[in-house]
Amino acid sequence: MKERGVVLTFEFPRDLIARAKKVNAIFHTKTTQLIRDGLRHKVEELEDKHRREIALQIADEAAKKAKDDYRKTLRAAGSTISPLAPLSTQVRTSGVASGPTQDPMEALYTELARSIRDAGDDTEEKRKRIDAAVAAVNRERPLTAPSTEIILRTLETYILKLRDEPVTSTYDSLVNTILDVSKLKTSGVTE
Repeated sequence: MKERGVVLTFEFPRDLIARAKKVNAIFHTKTTQLIRDGLRHKVEELEDKHRREIALQIADEAAKKAKDDYRKTLRAAGSTISPLAPLSTQVRTSGVASGPTQDPMEALYTELARSIRDAGDDTEEKRKRIDAAVAAVNRERPLTAPSTEIILRTLETYILKLRDEPVTSTYDSLVNTILDVSKLKTSGVTE
């Protein structure tokens, strides 16, 4: 016994029916079969779309619940930073230094100038340290490093600033190393 379906009456455009008749002649099908298959295909497609939308909605609700639970946990723990506040206002001030800090490039130039000054009168060692200083500035700011001439002028000004600072180390070419002058002991002989 064959199951019978519901009889529905539709009006189709004449050109669609003409195309269906051509397809029926080629593939030996019937127009009712094409309509059933097309309807079944479209219904399955819409059901899949609905299932995906429901799954996304459930995932969104689960993410929102997890976020709310996290916020409740933070509030219960007495967090000083509100999870509801915009990120730009969430600044912890306890770890911030109160005094002015030195610019990193200024600190680098000072250290490099000190190294060049500590080379003493050895021109070979000074040349090596100057080359190393230029390379260090270029490494620190690879995209925005100034030209070599500007780096050298800046180093020169920092070396001049350090003139008043006592020299604590010097380069000794005899032993080929840097000596800390503050730790050297003399024999105590005076003239």
